[in-house]
Amino acid sequence: MNEKINDNPNIIVLTMLIKEILSIDDHALWSVSGLTSLELQDIPCKADNIEITTRRDIVKSLNKASNKLINTSIVKNNNSPNTLQLNTKGNKITIHGDPIIYGRYDSLKPTQIPSLWDALVSVHCNDTTALCTPIEWELLVAILTEKEDLIDLLKKTLSRRGYDGRLVVRLLREGRVDQETEDSVWKTLESRI
Repeated sequence: MNEKINDNPNIIVLTMLIKEILSIDDHALWSVSGLTSLELQDIPCKADNIEITTRRDIVKSLNKASNKLINTSIVKNNNSPNTLQLNTKGNKITIHGDPIIYGRYDSLKPTQIPSLWDALVSVHCNDTTALCTPIEWELLVAILTEKEDLIDLLKKTLSRRGYDGRLVVRLLREGRVDQETEDSVWKTLESRI
């Protein structure tokens, strides 16, 4: 895994949030997602925003608890009751509660896809463990949201590292994606670089 994780200033903030989530519910469904997840898995990308996916009730509890979290360097901004945004010393953190990821043909509800939560990748950060979404999931999201640069990066990464075909099948089935999205995922995974 990424040896430079503990040198990343975002990790201190991420570690604090993970501990706060676990203090609310130590069995909470949560994961680090998006570019932060990929960065923690040693994929060369730079995350401008720490993203965490969890349940709506955890976001509500964090919103109440964030008053304890808040010191002079943290400011909360609520755009919706299901999303909590925090800023601390230049770090942007977004915590999504029961998010829906929209694409051209279909949408995904991560908290309703059991295989995603079964496949989380554990990455040790400072004095805690971050649970990260698997690369296969991030590829599916990139294809759904048509992020070509990210698709190319993940295609190259999975070509080198390999991928879990059974996980891909489960993510596609449980996510109930459109046939066109499914075809794009397999075309990307099976193409040679």
